[in-house]
Amino acid sequence: MAIISGQTAASVTKTVLVDATGKVYTVPGTSETYLVLGTLTTVPTNTLSTVLDFTNSGTDIKCSRILGSGTANAEWFIYINDILKIIQRTTAAEMSLNLAMDSFILANTDNIKVKLKHYRTSTQDFECTLNYGR
Repeated sequence: MAIISGQTAASVTKTVLVDATGKVYTVPGTSETYLVLGTLTTVPTNTLSTVLDFTNSGTDIKCSRILGSGTANAEWFIYINDILKIIQRTTAAEMSLNLAMDSFILANTDNIKVKLKHYRTSTQDFECTLNYGR
């Protein structure tokens, strides 16, 4: 089954992890893990762009991790209900974002947005994953 950008997928027995080199692993788990995926292509230089936009609908969820990567290093901006909460910068040596959220609670109707900005002279591509559980 393909997962389209912005949709969610559920797995009852697996958690998805990405290591520093970008390899994806599934790990046996005991609780449901959900993923929200976002992709953004041809991002212009020095332009704040949204790569992931997710609004919770239902019971409270526990956000555990935000993973991001791209063809360039970037500044990553995390917004909760349109309020900037976190800024992380990746480097040319480490272009992957791996942000542990320590089970941050997102209540019903709360929104999380991940935006980014890069400074390369050509357009770049990025992707982002939000991991959460109920």
